[in-house]
Amino acid sequence: MTRLAIRRPVLISVIFIALVLFGFISYNRLPIDLLPDISLPVCMVVTPYPGAGPLEVERLVTKPIENSVATVPNLKHIESTSSENVSFITLTFDWGTDLDVAISDVREKIDIVLSDLPSAAERPFMFKFSTEMIPVIILGIRGNLSSQRLYDYVDDLKDRLRRLPGVGSVFELGGYDREIQVRLDSRLMEAAGINPQQIVGALKAQNLNLPLGGFKKGRKKYLLRLVGEFNRIDDIKNIVVRMRGGHPVLLSEIATVTDTFIPPEGFSRFGGSRAITLIVQKKSKGNTVEIADRLKGALKGMRPPKGIEQKILVDLSEYTKDSVRGVFDALIKGAILVFFILLFFLRDIRPTLIVSLSMPLSIFIAFFLMSAGGLTMNIISIGGLTLAVGMIVDNAIVVLENIFRHREKGEGSRTATIEGTKEVGSAVVASTLTTIAVFLPLVFTTGIANIFFKEMAFTVTVALIGSLAVALSLIPMVAFRALAGLGAISGRIYRASKRFFDYLDERYVGIINWALRNKVIVYSFTIILFIISLSLLFTGRVGSEFMPRADSGEISFTVELPRGTRAEIS
Repeated sequence: MTRLAIRRPVLISVIFIALVLFGFISYNRLPIDLLPDISLPVCMVVTPYPGAGPLEVERLVTKPIENSVATVPNLKHIESTSSENVSFITLTFDWGTDLDVAISDVREKIDIVLSDLPSAAERPFMFKFSTEMIPVIILGIRGNLSSQRLYDYVDDLKDRLRRLPGVGSVFELGGYDREIQVRLDSRLMEAAGINPQQIVGALKAQNLNLPLGGFKKGRKKYLLRLVGEFNRIDDIKNIVVRMRGGHPVLLSEIATVTDTFIPPEGFSRFGGSRAITLIVQKKSKGNTVEIADRLKGALKGMRPPKGIEQKILVDLSEYTKDSVRGVFDALIKGAILVFFILLFFLRDIRPTLIVSLSMPLSIFIAFFLMSAGGLTMNIISIGGLTLAVGMIVDNAIVVLENIFRHREKGEGSRTATIEGTKEVGSAVVASTLTTIAVFLPLVFTTGIANIFFKEMAFTVTVALIGSLAVALSLIPMVAFRALAGLGAISGRIYRASKRFFDYLDERYVGIINWALRNKVIVYSFTIILFIISLSLLFTGRVGSEFMPRADSGEISFTVELPRGTRAEIS
């Protein structure tokens, strides 16, 4: 590879320029997220049962579904909660289970018992747990308008936001749902000889659209249907419940029909007053920052009616950008620090610049391979690049130093470059592979370790592979061209610092000689230090936690009131 780089410098330059270009394009196209896609092997089955108490929900809904899904393959644990109006069943599967296949199996089991569930219970729905569920934006809406106008505006706003590219779902908290209430008058019903079942039957029978077939006329075919669904409240008031004495008994004669809203089970507030909260989630594999920017742009273009105030309460994209920007700042600062450390030890600007080439080149190669591998730009993957910055330059330093050693012997530029690289080439490859061998197995682990360390291991691995390619091809080529005619390093910085480094060499040799003469003391000190380190770990002085603490700039409170307290009181 080194001989080819020296003979074909244009070819090697074009290859690396192309890699940098691809890396730059990939950098701009990589999705930005706070964390990698974390999909836990857990799904939840939710079954609404309006009007039912917890005991009825457990007996009529939760237990039948639990018994049916218990035989699903790879199911590890079942946990259920039966609350007023709704049943929650959480299914935990073994790590490595294909959750899409598992959910399909669960759906088949639920379909078997669907006919045994109460007729008033709604069809169960399922969702799985992942970072995709984290809201991109939480929007607060409040106003002093009527419930009807506020409902119409929020309903229209939800439809507009759902149509934006990348938006997965939009649901509300603290809002009102429209409801048509039919309040029966028992006295009038008794006088008309009508019972509630007749009214329910009449409502179901007359709220229908029925197909009537079709007919052909000329060159066209026409489809016919009977439109009977209710469009206005008057349509409901004027339905015929029964005939009595040859006269129809209308619903409005025995009941009061009103167009109203269901009181919300939960409440949302901001700015000290009641509000409606819209929670916006993205689609799978969506770019959090792009989707949030698109949402904010759309909200700016939607002018709410007079009397309505809307405000973004939570914006995950800002926290994501701050977090990723913080890791990027650490990456840049680390690269600058590495440059000055190289300059301090090499003591010449030309070899420092040559070695420093490996940093941006390897990072851009990593960006290109990250895009090809379907990764996102998050604090884990960028953290892997930050970790790799110090290791990226190691190969280039070893190769360049050995080239200079051959130059000091009086060898020609070509011979010194080829032989110097050849001598350390196998050692450089072996050193890189041993480092990769530490990180690469993390890509193939399972469970929570795979979720958090796979992208870090991948970025470190591809960055090191890129640095190896740079060290064995581009660095020798540049050294051969840029340092032709240069013997030993003898720049002004080198001469000024020679006395200092000679002093360090003398002190280091003195310490080594002392250690060799006092082996017992050195061994004892090392063993004592090792025991102290283990004691700090096993005595709990070194803490442990699943995730490090992170300051998102928010304060949250949880207040628990006595069981059974009404929502509006809390």
